[in-house]
Amino acid sequence: MEKIVTGAAAPKPKTKKMITIASLVAILLLIAAYFLTPKLNVLAQDEEPLDKSIAVLPFTDMSQNKDQQYFADGVMEDILTQLQRMGELRVTSRTSVEQYRGSSKSVPVIGDELNVSYLLEGSVRKAGNQIMITAQLINTKNDSHIWSDNFTSEYTVEGLFDIQRKIAEGIVKELRLKISATEIQEITQAQTSSKEAYEHFIRGRLLYSQGNFASNEQSIDEYKLALKEDLKFAAAYGGIASSFLLRNWSYDLPEIWRDSASIYANRGIELDSNCAECYYALGFNTTTIDGQFSKSNLGLAYYDKALAINPNFELARSSAIIFYIWAGNYQKALDYLAMLNEDKNQASRLSWFHFFTNNPEKSRDYALAAMRIQKDRMAGGRLRDALTDTRDARGIRDVSKMIAEISSKESENQVGELLAFWIEEKYEDLVKYYEQENLDITLPFFHCITYSYYLTGKKGNRQRKSTKEFGQAPFQL
Repeated sequence: MEKIVTGAAAPKPKTKKMITIASLVAILLLIAAYFLTPKLNVLAQDEEPLDKSIAVLPFTDMSQNKDQQYFADGVMEDILTQLQRMGELRVTSRTSVEQYRGSSKSVPVIGDELNVSYLLEGSVRKAGNQIMITAQLINTKNDSHIWSDNFTSEYTVEGLFDIQRKIAEGIVKELRLKISATEIQEITQAQTSSKEAYEHFIRGRLLYSQGNFASNEQSIDEYKLALKEDLKFAAAYGGIASSFLLRNWSYDLPEIWRDSASIYANRGIELDSNCAECYYALGFNTTTIDGQFSKSNLGLAYYDKALAINPNFELARSSAIIFYIWAGNYQKALDYLAMLNEDKNQASRLSWFHFFTNNPEKSRDYALAAMRIQKDRMAGGRLRDALTDTRDARGIRDVSKMIAEISSKESENQVGELLAFWIEEKYEDLVKYYEQENLDITLPFFHCITYSYYLTGKKGNRQRKSTKEFGQAPFQL
């Protein structure tokens, strides 16, 4: 029988082999750890806070008859306002995104022009008693869709705002915003349960934003109808208060409308202490008196309150910047300007800052930069103001043509011609042009016209509509 050798030396080759394998494994683990550690660090960096900036593009009307654009615009503005109230998020204003309605520009180009990392696109279909809203969140850096969903509901105000809440929650999740479910609930809470009141309200809000006398009067009518349907609709009180203020400030109607604005804004705050629109109206009412700016600390406090509720409230922030400059508190104005971060609207705001701090050259340069970056009507207005201050008649005519092209309003060319005549001191030509073109120009250009009549010794053969045509008494509930 063959003897099997089992001496002490026999296992050595096997032990040596096991040690060698263990060593190799250890070395491989070390190598893996070495190479994997940077990758793990990269993953950790991905968890860093995102650039939380977003623009909400105009929503598309997908209804069969294409007659619900006002409703799609209303839904879009609701969502925009809700996102604006999330202070951690930088939200581009509705004014800035309006230029992209129906635009063929690519997502990366729009994102670069607006200086935002995300776009929210959407569409609305309303048919009978059903609504469907589609929303998609897009990364502007690589044009990737990072979140999208379709929502359907019976058309009630509660159902509509429930959809808006879900959209807000989707954005909060994807952008990792630090906001509680309770806060989202509060931000997306409907202020009325009446469909009729809601639809009148969104029509009124849209008309108010158009910025002319006729649309302002129509907005008041819509807000009245909203309040007729629901007397506890706080935002409608804020809307009608702002429209009343424009009657006096922009359209030269009696001071009584300012009193009415104050009554309505305060009533809105009684109903909802977080009605930013109402605080804005009170601020504007207090800082604009008899066609002049007031240095009222109370008015500034109202703007501060509106912006505490909605840090991205465009009208309140713009007004706060202007009136803090007027009050001589330049640091506070710059603080609000800094809230824009790298928003490309900052150039337009800086043009305001330098215009009101008596540096028209810098104001002109920033306004020109704003027009080059983003050809919007407001930037053009700032540029025209600066050119008026530097007495550049040719520049006024040129920029007025640009504004007319952007806004599709020939009246901008006419305003430019009037201002150019004014700067050139051609008062006879100004009066002749005003009469020949049968212009309907209101503040802030009306003083040029009336003073030109005075200087030329002429009597105007046309007068602005009398106050009686607009009504003397404020709206009564």
